[in-house]
Amino acid sequence: MKKIRYCRVQLEDELKSYEINALRGAVADAVSKAIGRENEESILFHNHVPEKKYNQGYPLIQYKRIKNKPTIIFLEAAVDVAHHFFANAPTNLKIHTHLISTEIAELVLKQPTLQVWDSMFTYKILDYAAIREKNKVQFDSLDNLKDKIIFLEKMLISHIVAFALNIGWAINEQKRVEVSILDILKHKTIPFKEIDWDAFDLVFKTNVSLPNFIGLGNHVSVGWGVIKNIQPENEW
Repeated sequence: MKKIRYCRVQLEDELKSYEINALRGAVADAVSKAIGRENEESILFHNHVPEKKYNQGYPLIQYKRIKNKPTIIFLEAAVDVAHHFFANAPTNLKIHTHLISTEIAELVLKQPTLQVWDSMFTYKILDYAAIREKNKVQFDSLDNLKDKIIFLEKMLISHIVAFALNIGWAINEQKRVEVSILDILKHKTIPFKEIDWDAFDLVFKTNVSLPNFIGLGNHVSVGWGVIKNIQPENEW
C-alpha cells in the first residue's frame, strides 16, 4: 500500500485532442524560460534530459484533455514543482495558431491510496497504446479475439506494475495484480511522430486502486492511456 501526492490542474478554455502535445510544449517553454531548460525541476515539465535524450521513465507531469479542457497532472515529486507553472505561466499560452487562457477552472489536491485489494475496480482507458513495434508482430499473429484479450491483459498488468515501481511502490503484497478486460470499445490507429500506433479504448477490472486520469502505456505524458474509475458510473 502507498499513498501518493496528486495534483490536477484544469484550465478554463477548450482544447482539441491533437493539441495536447502543443500544450506540453507551451507549458514547458514558459517554465524553461523562467528557471532554465536543463534545471532538474524544469526537466519534469518536458521530460527531455540533457544531450537531447528522452527520459524513458514514467512521466510525473502529464498533459491531458479532460472534458475538452487542458489538464495537467502532477504526481509525487512533481507536485513540489507545480508552483513553477503557477508562478511563470503567461496570461495566455500559444497553441499552434491560437491562444488559450491559463486561468484555472479546477484545482484538485489529494493523496489517493494505491493498494492491491480482494475486490475489483472497474476502469475505462482511452487511447491505450499497449503495443510497441517490437511486439506488434506477435499481437497481429494471434488468430482469435480471446488470445488478443489475454495479450492486452498481460500488457495492462505490466504497465500497472511499471507505474507502481516508477512512483516508488514496489508491489510486494501477498495478492498478485489481476486484470480482466470486460469490453474492447474501439481498436484504432493513431499517427504520432511518423509512426502509426495501435490504440485501444477498453473497459477493464483490476484489483489495484489507481488514481483517476493517470496514464498507462506509451505516450502518457501527452494524454494517451488515460484511465477513469467508472464504478460508480461517472461522466468521462
